[in-house]
Amino acid sequence: MRALAVALMLVGTAMAEGPSLTLATSKVPTTLHFDVTVNGQPAGATWEGFTAALFQHFDRNGDGALSAAESARITPLPLPQRGALVIDFRQLDDDGDGKVTLSRFRDCCRTGGFAPVVAVKQSPSPESQRLSEALFRHLDADADGKLTRAELEAAPRLLDKLDEDENEAISAAELRSAGDFKASGRADKSSEREFQRLPINLGGTNPTHFDVNGHMLRIAVETQGPDYESGAKFYRTQFRDALGGEAFLSKQRVEDDDGLRAVAALFDPADRDGDGRLTMDEVDRFLRLMTMGAACQVTIILDERGRNLFDALDENGDGRLDLGELNRAAKVIAELPATRKNLPRRSLLTARPGPPGDAFGPLRPVKRVAPPALKPTIDAPRWFTAMDRNGDGRVSSREYLGPPESFGKLDADCDGFVSAAEAGSRTLK
Repeated sequence: MRALAVALMLVGTAMAEGPSLTLATSKVPTTLHFDVTVNGQPAGATWEGFTAALFQHFDRNGDGALSAAESARITPLPLPQRGALVIDFRQLDDDGDGKVTLSRFRDCCRTGGFAPVVAVKQSPSPESQRLSEALFRHLDADADGKLTRAELEAAPRLLDKLDEDENEAISAAELRSAGDFKASGRADKSSEREFQRLPINLGGTNPTHFDVNGHMLRIAVETQGPDYESGAKFYRTQFRDALGGEAFLSKQRVEDDDGLRAVAALFDPADRDGDGRLTMDEVDRFLRLMTMGAACQVTIILDERGRNLFDALDENGDGRLDLGELNRAAKVIAELPATRKNLPRRSLLTARPGPPGDAFGPLRPVKRVAPPALKPTIDAPRWFTAMDRNGDGRVSSREYLGPPESFGKLDADCDGFVSAAEAGSRTLK
């Protein structure tokens, strides 16, 4: 699949051109301006190719301009929050000459929200805030509203209390079941700060963490977009079956047959010559156009998490706190004692190919099913595999059944685990 690179610049002044979002780091508004490239080319290149093809498809008479009748047939284009841009000829035809050029059409698409890069912002969810509050209260042993180094160093003990399935990790579900904690309603005031321009280039899918003046920003780049090709294949198959060897389907027949509702949704935009008869070639051309459109955008989602203790400790973003993350709690939280007010702000920024919604025209993507992960083969002594109860390829001090002093000798890197390499071929005594 295509590689995706994102350059992120933090600007503390006016909004720059292009997609941008506000990051809540201080009283001074901070603008995130995104410069996105796809395969080394600006994201707009693919978008311009699609808008040209879309314009040409609906320019039925091929005169290089759209009339009111031609514009009315254009498929609504996806917008964030499941919205859609419906082309309004009255807005397109700004000079009143009854014709719309490609340049004017593109301008209206951009201003209407259908742009090469779409940026969406999500506020902290009540659920994530409740998880943070629950974790804070479990760690705050003396309930004084402050987390000391000693309390954070005792974080691994929460496994004994909350790890119901004994897999050496605390999931969000386990934390929720331990009590119903409401998010703190205290006001969160921040002092003014200065911001610098920070260019970041990403070319992979691995999350990267950035500390932006106390705001912890984790960026994840997905290189594979939603599977719209399979959705198009469904339409092709249904239409071919409905044809039954005939050359075309009439609009009347499609409207009269309840079993052809899916085909009815694409009949008018796919019937390019407007003769009321839809052929396999017309359907195929239109579906290729729609899959091209589904691949012409990049969506950026800024998921603000607020001052979230759970996210701060969940370093790999898997939605649970394992023993290693709990062991590092006192190192991750730099400002001690930690209060609800001085926890670092956190956000997840996700950039992915595809439109912002869950559809493009009549097409909906088919959910990709990942192949089952193969469990790695570990060359380790029998005692090691027997003690590794959760099968994560390492033995923790909680899993270790030998003398405590021998665990310290085996754990050569002092990370709180004995790996297969550290176990070697040693025999327990």
